[in-house]
Amino acid sequence: MLGLKDVICPEACAGCCRIARGGLCRTCLEEMPRISGAVCRCCGRPLDRPAASCIDCRSRNFRFDAARQAAPFGPVLRKVVHRFKYSGGRSLAAPLCDLVLEAACGLPGTAQAVTWIPPSPERLRRTGVDHGRILAELVAGSLGKPAVALAARTRRTRPQMR
Repeated sequence: MLGLKDVICPEACAGCCRIARGGLCRTCLEEMPRISGAVCRCCGRPLDRPAASCIDCRSRNFRFDAARQAAPFGPVLRKVVHRFKYSGGRSLAAPLCDLVLEAACGLPGTAQAVTWIPPSPERLRRTGVDHGRILAELVAGSLGKPAVALAARTRRTRPQMR
């Protein structure tokens, strides 16, 4: 059911700018490239053939079993993430959750919880929003798992978009 806000000020798709409930139209979501085929079993990086670890993972000792990226960070995903993080596009949490769940389907084992990397205390004070937590809680709810804060930011880092 459409609300008055949807009629007066409809939301535009982050990908194609057409009117789209939820901030991303079905066409852009379905046409967004996905990472598929051979990947590093540790970090999920696309490879020519399957491998237990890639050149970046071989010499590192991670404290996680596996990581995956749902889609390449191309133009549409970039717009979606930037709108979600920097333009108050909270409605985009649902399609981003769908992408995360899609990528998580192929992970080995069973996750006990969902976590996120928190923003710096300075950024959290400035924006008042922990976007990672919003997404993690949505994913956790979909999986029937708890969202647990397991990581802490120990040093100040540059924003990823730079």
